[in-house]
Amino acid sequence: TWRGQGQMFIRDRNKAKMIALGPGPGGKPADPRATTAGKRGMPLNAAICEDDEAQVKQIAEYLRLLPDECQIEQIIAFSAGETLLREVEEGTTFGVYLLDIDLPGINGLELARRIRSRQPSACIAFVTAYPQYTIHAFALSGNQYFLKPVNKQQFVAAMTRMLRRVAPYRVIWVNENKRPLEFLIADIVYVECYHNTMTIVTRNRHKTQFRPENIRRERLHMERLGFLKSHQGFYVNPANIESIREHDVYCTNDIRVPISVRCRKPLMDAFTEYLENL
Repeated sequence: TWRGQGQMFIRDRNKAKMIALGPGPGGKPADPRATTAGKRGMPLNAAICEDDEAQVKQIAEYLRLLPDECQIEQIIAFSAGETLLREVEEGTTFGVYLLDIDLPGINGLELARRIRSRQPSACIAFVTAYPQYTIHAFALSGNQYFLKPVNKQQFVAAMTRMLRRVAPYRVIWVNENKRPLEFLIADIVYVECYHNTMTIVTRNRHKTQFRPENIRRERLHMERLGFLKSHQGFYVNPANIESIREHDVYCTNDIRVPISVRCRKPLMDAFTEYLENL
């Protein structure tokens, strides 16, 4: 469980233990049940990859100071990059990643590259004691860079600016294994809802499949997010449409989505309206 007696916890997946951090936001414990399928403007989930437990606790304490609109609900700590990478490759996504650069095994820079290959717009902040890594971190489009010892005021201000930019544009699901799946809406090309399974396809062609609690609700939710129905169970992000042809929607990176005869005219009308409102 992520819930304690008025406590916010870090779960260290390497050591299989819970590290108590004190009360969560507003003095209340973090509750994963708040993170239900496909809602926007919800608390973020954060991954900290750092092999120094004291540093992990400090960063987590600073995260608790973020304003309500940037609230971090779940914090999971990893002491090795390989462990976090394995979690990501198994389908777990986080709203923000805080990575130590000088990690044993795979370092934070390579870890960030691998995360970005699956989440192109992932929010990544680097933490390190070595200023010479700065240029490499920015080359990787790191959203933030913090030099140890991390200054509390600078950390809170910088993280707040970063998260305020992305918070309104993300969507969160929870899969059947209770793992959070967070995406920036701009990264999603299309979603397929087939029987009881959802498939999310992102701009880098990565596919994430899971079984939501209610597939009908998810279909309605995709329409509320502004996705356009192109076929039975297919919903396309208009921001990633490049052209609409006779049988397919051509999207970013030559990703193609089928069009049915029934959906073609409503799709064309909706996409025309979308372009007019840009």
